[in-house]
Amino acid sequence: MAVFIDIGNTLWNFGAPLYVKLYSKGYNILPSRLWDCYFTKGFVPDDEFYNAINEVHEEQNNYKPYAYVKEFLKNLKDMGYTIIATSNKSHELYFSTYKWLEKNNIIFDDLILSDDKRKLFNKNTEFVVDDSPIVLEHALKLGIPATGLLFNWNKYLMDKITLHKTLKHCSQFIKTNFAPKNWRLPTRESENSYLINTR
Repeated sequence: MAVFIDIGNTLWNFGAPLYVKLYSKGYNILPSRLWDCYFTKGFVPDDEFYNAINEVHEEQNNYKPYAYVKEFLKNLKDMGYTIIATSNKSHELYFSTYKWLEKNNIIFDDLILSDDKRKLFNKNTEFVVDDSPIVLEHALKLGIPATGLLFNWNKYLMDKITLHKTLKHCSQFIKTNFAPKNWRLPTRESENSYLINTR
């Protein structure tokens, strides 16, 4: 049972350092909380935009994940899911991305970097967690359940997809809607075992 979990703007705040990077290059753009899907149009040339994205990806090791990431992913593992961490990045950044996940004790079963995450979904995909409206809409088109964190750039999908302000809310939604029928809340004993094994 595979679930595809986006990294940027799902496991960590990618938008904030990207805003700082673009602003430092002289582009007077809106703060990331106000971005829509076309926030760079007419302000930042495409090549400069993608260069800034790559630079932030290369510096990802300097940033921490969102609060509740560990609990969010642990809940998925408790439900029996295989966690596929995904990102639209160059394959050259595979090692540094892998090290960031390990450094922050982030639970995952596989890491896939792709120029188009939509190509990854197949009949074995249980659901998708992402912030990209393009990815979310594609999942729905394939009949794959999807959810993610709520941002200004994806809020127009709220009539189609349930989006959340925090990963804790997202986790609760997944437990309610996507948990396998035979899944039960972990016991106190299993919780203690998990904490011991991850120290």
